[in-house]
Amino acid sequence: MGGRLSWSYTDSTRPPGGGFSAPPSCSLIQTELPESNMEDVEHADGRLQDVDHVIHVMDQEAGDYQLLFAMDVCGYDSIVRMTHSDRRVSVGELRRDHEPLTDVLAEQPWMSRRTVELSPRSGEQAEGAHPVRRAREAMLKVRAAEVALQRPDSIEADAAADRLDVHVVEVLEANPPAGEEPVHWLLVTTEPIDASEDVWTIVDHYRARWTTEEYYKAIKTGTEYTSLQHRSAKTLLAALAPSAIVAHQLLVLRYLSRQGDDLPARVAVTPVQLTVLQSEKPDDVPDEQPTVEDVMQGVASLGGHISSNGPPGWQVLGRGWQRLVEYAYGFRLAMRAQEK
Repeated sequence: MGGRLSWSYTDSTRPPGGGFSAPPSCSLIQTELPESNMEDVEHADGRLQDVDHVIHVMDQEAGDYQLLFAMDVCGYDSIVRMTHSDRRVSVGELRRDHEPLTDVLAEQPWMSRRTVELSPRSGEQAEGAHPVRRAREAMLKVRAAEVALQRPDSIEADAAADRLDVHVVEVLEANPPAGEEPVHWLLVTTEPIDASEDVWTIVDHYRARWTTEEYYKAIKTGTEYTSLQHRSAKTLLAALAPSAIVAHQLLVLRYLSRQGDDLPARVAVTPVQLTVLQSEKPDDVPDEQPTVEDVMQGVASLGGHISSNGPPGWQVLGRGWQRLVEYAYGFRLAMRAQEK
């Protein structure tokens, strides 16, 4: 992968062809592109040739006009968060006939609202347009429009078409808490926006990008996969299999712990693992009605987490989970020995 990541999701419930037709100049367009996500898009698409509908979901560092134009020419379906909200939209035949995208969207009615869970973002995770935030429920509203983006003046006329027909979805948080930046996304997509359900599907695809990001972090940091010293692709791939399973368990544990304080511990760990946690970390995991939140705190404590440092990261969760699995294995061996 290059310096910027491209996530790809599949959707077999809708027919392919959500994007625009690809003229034969696709290969030429690719050769004229500056360094971008395009290689990642091609690589992902090539590995998913048997999938009916592939959607490339990218964050705002991929929202430059040339990349959007290249993906359109090559027929790739996409959902991309826009880098700038001051894009110009063509509204006539001449280049001077344009309006700000924000003005065009302002003419569209808000379609519907929905409450979503926002995960916390620490100071270490915050950057650029991603400020620090607390976990909260957010009421989001959406509207959408079909527009023709105008080629920015900074891009030469022979490098991209003068206009690009796209669908734009605006997502805005209604009534954010005091002191919190409201959620505000502009998503450019080839996906249909005919109905409210279509628009929310686009939003959900974009939101799923964060889960994918966190899963990669859980593999790399939580299981310490990137510190392995294997030299061949075969052994690295073999090691990835158990790492992927552990990372999934960590991801589920953290997700469930954020769904409320009343989820019982048994939905996240086995009875033996719960017994071990209650024995090793009684201050974190009580005997009476332990919850998933208690389990996560116990696992983090096993990994050396200090509560004053804030929420546990993948490294301490991974270390704690490894110790929990080892302790539970030893517990089962001891029980078998007693039975003999």
